Amino acid sequence: MSAQRRARPGFGLTLALVAGALLTLAPLLWMLSASFMASGEASSLPIRLWPAVPTLEHYATLFTRLDLARTLGNSLIVSTLATLLSLAITATAGYAFAKLRFRGGTRSSAAS
Repeated sequence: MSAQRRARPGFGLTLALVAGALLTLAPLLWMLSASFMASGEASSLPIRLWPAVPTLEHYATLFTRLDLARTLGNSLIVSTLATLLSLAITATAGYAFAKLRFRGGTRSSAAS
């Protein structure tokens, strides 16, 4: 068998991966669709996949009554500061590992 033939996935594998991706995405797409439905429409029978009349009512409630904008802003500030602090600490540790000699370290003479 040639290296090219072994490197290509079979049609069955590709089909299984596409089916798995669709099964994973289907609930997420339905939740997004249901977020634009009027209250009670998502739980009515027969099940509707698309809203009859799209509405932003639920999003307006989130941003006004629950003050979601402030929560998102706080999360953005905390995650940004945590990332910057982590970057500063790991950059200094990386510099130390690259430039300083440690006991038991293996360093070739060409790298010095």
